[in-house]
Amino acid sequence: MKIRVLISLCFLGVPCRYHGQAVASPSKIARLSAKYELIPVCPEVLGGLPVPRTPAPLRRKRVDTITDVLGRDVSAEFIAGAKATLRIAQQHHCLKAYLCKGSPSCDKRGFAGELLIRNGIKVINL
Repeated sequence: MKIRVLISLCFLGVPCRYHGQAVASPSKIARLSAKYELIPVCPEVLGGLPVPRTPAPLRRKRVDTITDVLGRDVSAEFIAGAKATLRIAQQHHCLKAYLCKGSPSCDKRGFAGELLIRNGIKVINL
């Protein structure tokens, strides 16, 4: 039985990023799937944000708030998505997550990344 790890859904070729595209990386996915059972997540979609959506850059003045480039507060969606991602990780007993670098959710400094780390899950930025 393979160890389960979280993986950003966009790396599996699913067009769920803010601009409606994916970041498919077949060679990385092949290497990871040979070793792990991949559990896909998209914290922003899990939090209720649409695809495509207005970008919300990874620039936060406070840990608990984030605004998109139009100045709209999207903190509630990011927090909900981070919590849903943590629940999925816990349900599947994941101790590691391979997530999208630079994402305001998935990056180690993003909402989901930070929450996973605070709960003992190692986050590797891809």
